Amino acid sequence: MNLPGSRISWGVASGLARTVLEPGATVRRRSIGPNRDVLQDFASVQLVLSHLQRRIRALQSLCDNTEIGDEFPPFASQFTSIVDLLESLGPIENIATPPGQLSPSMVGIPPMSLPAPLPETDLAVAPATSAEVQTACPRESDRSESPMGQIVITPRLSPGDLWSLAGQGVRGIVLEEIPWQSDVLPLARFLQIPVVAGIEAACTRIPEGTPVIVDGNRGLVRLPPVTSGGQISTGAESAAPAGLEHDSPPALLPAVTPDGVTVRLLLNLESPSDFGIMSRLWPDGIGLWRTDMLRLLHPAPPTIEEHDQFHSALADTPVDLEVQVALIDPRRFPGNSTTTFTRDDRTATNISLSAPFPRLPPAPWLVPQVQVLARLAASRPLTVLLPGMDSRDDLEAAIRSLCEIVGCPEKAQLPFGLGVLVDNPASALTASEWLPLIDSVVVDMESLARGLLGIRTDPKPIDPVALCLLPSVLLRLANLVDLAQSHCVRLTVAGDLFGDPGMIAAHLALGVRRLTVPACDLPQAHEIIRHLSIRGLGELRHLITSGASAQMLRDWVQIHVGTR
Repeated sequence: MNLPGSRISWGVASGLARTVLEPGATVRRRSIGPNRDVLQDFASVQLVLSHLQRRIRALQSLCDNTEIGDEFPPFASQFTSIVDLLESLGPIENIATPPGQLSPSMVGIPPMSLPAPLPETDLAVAPATSAEVQTACPRESDRSESPMGQIVITPRLSPGDLWSLAGQGVRGIVLEEIPWQSDVLPLARFLQIPVVAGIEAACTRIPEGTPVIVDGNRGLVRLPPVTSGGQISTGAESAAPAGLEHDSPPALLPAVTPDGVTVRLLLNLESPSDFGIMSRLWPDGIGLWRTDMLRLLHPAPPTIEEHDQFHSALADTPVDLEVQVALIDPRRFPGNSTTTFTRDDRTATNISLSAPFPRLPPAPWLVPQVQVLARLAASRPLTVLLPGMDSRDDLEAAIRSLCEIVGCPEKAQLPFGLGVLVDNPASALTASEWLPLIDSVVVDMESLARGLLGIRTDPKPIDPVALCLLPSVLLRLANLVDLAQSHCVRLTVAGDLFGDPGMIAAHLALGVRRLTVPACDLPQAHEIIRHLSIRGLGELRHLITSGASAQMLRDWVQIHVGTR
């Protein structure tokens, strides 16, 4: 298998396709557990895969001489068409419903009986670096020893790697980094390979108790115990109990500039497994936790019991740790590149990555989320963030919905604080209307930048740091910072880009003192802030507010701060 940094080869993928599509393919029976057999009728899916065979062969000639990460528009456009084809076949979660039968929603595929789901179990994990992914994959002869298959842990994943892993029988993939490519997750859903994303590169081991799904069966990650020397033990002793170790000393000191200004660094969570990082890094809080991440674990509309299980990790964090939770429709799959519009699909000023917040009566998906968060707020500081607030009327209607669900007559009696998630230009432009009604505001910097520039899709790779450092974007943020300070509302800028010195310098220069940082960038962000003088950033603020060009800002950052 070719790994990131090597040349792409579609030999495995095309070979897999040729094997599967061979005329007269026979039925193969593979055991996945005691007294459990899955009948894999490859011929029944021949019609679907035949569409892919021509695509794979067309791509093979394009990929043979292409490096991973190279800008190659023909390849990008061809693969986008493949993803469009996969998504046009229907959502993969429909295959599991109704229980026991394959959904015939894909045209031309006859129903196929499936066994009942297996009970929850501990799943074997094969810790691996990118250079060891192939070694960690189970061989055909080893599958009987590991009936549930293996989960491969890898820092990153490309579509070519995903095809290769699929051909080797991997049952699940844990990514250390969030896949920026929008074509990875749809392809994984089509191949029915569960991908758990968000295990940051700073983790030395995956937290025990991480919820994952393999072959449609829920389970928990079980790791070998680690000895005092840091080596994985092969003995029979049990691993450390799951959960967070609250008594561990903080690994990082508070982020303070040389002139004594404290910057609060909050963890930017991307998946439930990220909670295991907190006991080692000890951030100032959880800056942004999106409730639509529940969709990763439960394809069907989640019940209140599933919401309880999903948010149980919040209850296990230290009670004095600040938490900000964005109430977003979990029916939207995270990582989906499809853009939802808050009001008018014809205008670029209302582009939002979040669905609009529902008005009365409360939407069915909203009720269990609010009930669970209200119980959590009784024992810890918690702020609920509302997306898609384009006017004061929208916010007042959302507050009435929350009050009705919680059962309180007015906003002052809500058990949690209220905030707004600004991820579209319409919310930013009307901030002066709704700011007096809330306690905090969180700005999704990259989403706001894309909305301000009218970027609806990703036709070409765009540097997100360069996008967020454009003068027009920084001026809008400066206006939000000034409004928040005038109304005594705390403002947090959220994103995955604050491991970059230029991003940190520009935001500190504008008066931002609260940033969300991915776990892998948290130590670096501390180090950058410790060497940045706020007084020395006055010139940068003057350049931003005086309308300097993007090139002037980049030159200043390169000379005085440097780049990542």
